[in-house]
Amino acid sequence: SETATTANNTNNKRIHKLQGKILKNMRQICKDYQMIEPNDHIMICVSGGKDSAVLLYLMIHLQNQLSRTCPFTITAVHVDQKQPGYDGVPLVEWFESEELQNVPYRIIEEDTYSIAVDKTPENKSYCTVCSRLRRGILYTTAQTKLE
Repeated sequence: SETATTANNTNNKRIHKLQGKILKNMRQICKDYQMIEPNDHIMICVSGGKDSAVLLYLMIHLQNQLSRTCPFTITAVHVDQKQPGYDGVPLVEWFESEELQNVPYRIIEEDTYSIAVDKTPENKSYCTVCSRLRRGILYTTAQTKLE
């Protein structure tokens, strides 16, 4: 209907405007703090949640905007921690979609779940152990596997 089309156009304009503001701030912060230098290789850690997906999306746009003055590469990295019931297929499909413009990605498979279960006292959360293990895996990946 015409009302739905008008609403979609209004939302698209708002999203585009917000994206522009965010990218402008990202560019300025990167410049002010010298966060990105020419030929850097940036690892974007993608959990599968909205925050990391938006970060990756925005970094792709920033990469396109800075391609002449400060070219850099991006690799998306996801840690599959082998948690029961986890299905990584939708994330892989998204990584391989046209939307991501062929950004290289890596899936690091490490069974941290079993370690967390073993190291966590009964009736306590696995989050602390899992996050520390995941962070270690990501540090190692950044230092050795992306070079």
